[in-house]
Amino acid sequence: MFNTIWNADSVQQGVILFGKELPTFRQNLEQRLIDNGILVDGTNTWDVYLDSRTALLEGNYDGREAFKIEHDFDLGLIQKATTLNSGAVPITEQTYQSSAGTEFVKIMKNELKGASCDYAIRRDKYEAIKDALKNRKCQLTDFLQAGGFKINQWLTPEEAKYCDVWLELCVDKNKAGVDDYQGAKEFLGRYVDEAVAKNCFSDGFGPGLFVNTGTTQYRARLWFVSDLDDGSVAYNGLSLSGSGRFLRVQNLTVAEGDGAKKQEVIAVAPEFLNAYNQLRYGASIIESPNGTYVLTKKPVVLKQ
Repeated sequence: MFNTIWNADSVQQGVILFGKELPTFRQNLEQRLIDNGILVDGTNTWDVYLDSRTALLEGNYDGREAFKIEHDFDLGLIQKATTLNSGAVPITEQTYQSSAGTEFVKIMKNELKGASCDYAIRRDKYEAIKDALKNRKCQLTDFLQAGGFKINQWLTPEEAKYCDVWLELCVDKNKAGVDDYQGAKEFLGRYVDEAVAKNCFSDGFGPGLFVNTGTTQYRARLWFVSDLDDGSVAYNGLSLSGSGRFLRVQNLTVAEGDGAKKQEVIAVAPEFLNAYNQLRYGASIIESPNGTYVLTKKPVVLKQ
């Protein structure tokens, strides 16, 4: 699958250069289960955070903060947008409402009797308990039984295996069916068990789940999974203007020779990989260790 890491000056730059060629959240997890997570360039994917193109759309539902996990988001909206101070990019209400992604509703701790942190619940499950929530009669135990889960908290490994957001991130498609979710559940169980075996959760807590709270505005972010030392958390709160790290497929060329195909791996030194990838994907300004270049008929050095 993927066999190298591409470091971007910003997550948005990665989206501009590679778009849908970027891995999904699930593909990041899958790579960690292949060859013990070691890439051909020697990178241990368990030791680095991995950005993805799986989107989180922030909005509101029924007067509450809500978000959708969107597996087929139009990345052009991120490529062309100006990043907000919050680190997200603005989207329209229509973009949010028309998304086929699964929606989740945030429930603040002061709305649940016995709660010590904030929670969320899948929208369809929210409908069954919303009256009790509005009347301030919903006990935490009833909420959890209905399918609610903690947000902005560390989960235990078992909690993570049954958390609807982690499950949705692993199903890797909009409008997934029963069989898709069963496959996602089995995969998530394998991933969490492998993380446990690698002592990712030495304190007894497993993958966390972190989302922003405090707004009902319409905005888009991208999910990433953190490294082993940081507990392999699913997080979407960092800025799109912050540095990004993406799994990449190493470029291969295929040539015909004596009736048989041969593959030639184009190897690029790590310190030049960023500039090389910019060149491959049509950037007009190239950043490299030797300076900044504008692509013309004759390269011109801007700075060194």
